[in-house]
Amino acid sequence: MFEQKLIDTWLAQPLGALSKRELELMLLRLAIQNGLLPAQPAKLARRCLITLTKAHGYLADFALRDTPLVDTDAHFKLKDVIKNAEITLDGKSLKLSIQDASLRLWVEMMLAERNLLQGETLRRDVMILSPRALVSLLASNPSFPSSLKEALNELKKYSSKDWYLELEKAAKTGTSLEVALSNLANGVSIAQLIFSVF
Repeated sequence: MFEQKLIDTWLAQPLGALSKRELELMLLRLAIQNGLLPAQPAKLARRCLITLTKAHGYLADFALRDTPLVDTDAHFKLKDVIKNAEITLDGKSLKLSIQDASLRLWVEMMLAERNLLQGETLRRDVMILSPRALVSLLASNPSFPSSLKEALNELKKYSSKDWYLELEKAAKTGTSLEVALSNLANGVSIAQLIFSVF
C-alpha cells in the first residue's frame, strides 16, 4: 500500500523533475499519512535523526501546501492547546507552545493581519501573545462574547476577585474587552481564563 502510493506520487511528474527537498517532503508526507512516522516535531526529529528546527520546517511546509484551517476549526484547536499546554508569563505577554503547524500558521496570519504579531522566536513552536492579541484571535469566534458586559455575565462566579471588579468598572465606562484586558496588570492570566471559559 505505502510502496504503491510512493511510486504513484513519485511518477506523477517526469522522472528527475523533483529536487532533493521535494523528494524528502514526498517521502516524509507519505510516511506520516500512513502512520509510519509521527507528526509531532520532537518525535519526528528523534525518529529521523534531524534537528527540531528542521522537523518544524518540514511540518510547516506540509501545512503550507494543505488547505488552511477554517476559523471554527482553528478556534477549537487553539482552545484545546490553551487548556492543555504549559503557558508561561513573560512580562505582559504569555508564551505557549503550539505543536500543530497548521494552527501555528493560522495564528501567525490572523495576528499579522491585525498588526499584532510579536515577531520570531528561537523556537518555532513557541508563540508570544499579548492579551490584546489573544482577544483579537477570538473575535471571529461566534461563541466568544462581543462585549465586555457579555463576558462579565459569564464570569460572575469570579466576582470576588479584584480583577473582576476592575473589568466591571471598565464595562460601566464603555471600555472594550480588548482594551480592558490590555490595561490590567494581570491581563494575560485573565485573558487565558476568559479563553478557557468560552
